Amino acid sequence: MKVWKRYKRYLLTGEWHIHTNYTDGKNTVIEYCKLAEKKDIPLLAFTEHVRKNITYNFNKFLEDIEKARDEFDIIILSGCEAKVLPGGELDVEKWIIESVDYPILAFHSFSKDMEIYVESLKIALQNKYVNAWAHPGLFLQRNKVTLDECVL
Repeated sequence: MKVWKRYKRYLLTGEWHIHTNYTDGKNTVIEYCKLAEKKDIPLLAFTEHVRKNITYNFNKFLEDIEKARDEFDIIILSGCEAKVLPGGELDVEKWIIESVDYPILAFHSFSKDMEIYVESLKIALQNKYVNAWAHPGLFLQRNKVTLDECVL
């Protein structure tokens, strides 16, 4: 079962895509949790950017989440945002995608070829670990593609 289904009652009230200061966010896991508690946000999903050649200590990120789970009375999910590569493979180490609660996929700096994009998306969405598609309209926006041109 996809983890989002377990927490579907929080789809509109949770924060499902957060980056911390491990990647391109500004705050720590603890700082986000304090803010969530203050604003009555029931669920946080920390989805750090990952690559096969990661540049930060992912295990430390997971440790921070475990500490926060002990300290706060909110649902805290570990996650990752994995880049889709041409052909549908995800740019993430297997141990990372297997160890988090909520892996998501995204298209960053991808080929402008719509056929490659669609085929890669179809394959990536079949990945048994993937829970969601981050920034689903970003590729279309960057490449000025209209919805009329999109046929899956």
